[in-house]
Amino acid sequence: MTESIDLRPVPVILTVRSVQSAPEEEEETVEFVTDGILYRENGAFVLDYEESELTGLEGVHTRVTAEKNRVFLDRSGSLQSHMIFEKNRRHLSLYEMPGGVFTVGTVATGVSHDLGEQGGHISLDYRLEIDNAFASRNIVELTVTRMNQPKGGEQI
Repeated sequence: MTESIDLRPVPVILTVRSVQSAPEEEEETVEFVTDGILYRENGAFVLDYEESELTGLEGVHTRVTAEKNRVFLDRSGSLQSHMIFEKNRRHLSLYEMPGGVFTVGTVATGVSHDLGEQGGHISLDYRLEIDNAFASRNIVELTVTRMNQPKGGEQI
C-alpha cells in the first residue's frame, strides 16, 4: 500500500554544502545556512526554502523532494528548473533563466537520504551536462535540523 498521508510543515535549519569541479577551473565550494520548511507529502519528504544573494539565486524558491531512490530539485521565480537525481540514470530538463533556456542533464553516481521527523541528510553526487556537454561534477550535502522538538509524540 502506498503511503499518501500529507502532514503539517515544521520549521528547519538547512546547512547546504556544494562542491563543484569543472574542467580547467578551480574547484568551487559554497556553504550556507538558511531556514526552511520540512513536511511529508505522498510518502516523500519535502524541503522548501528561499535562495539568497550568497548562492547567486536571490528571488528563487527551491523545493527538494526526497523519495526512496531519487531526489527532485525544483526552482521557481527568476529561474525555472526541474532536476531529477537517480543513481545511474540520466535525466534531461530545461533550465530557464532571464538570459535564455538551455538543456541540463544530470547523471547521479550517488543519491541517498535519511530524512525523518527530526531532520536528517541528503547527499547527491552527480555529473552535470549543459546542452549535452559535460559541465561539472557536483557533490551536494544538505543537513536538515528541526527547529523545535515535537511535543507529545507529534510526528511529521
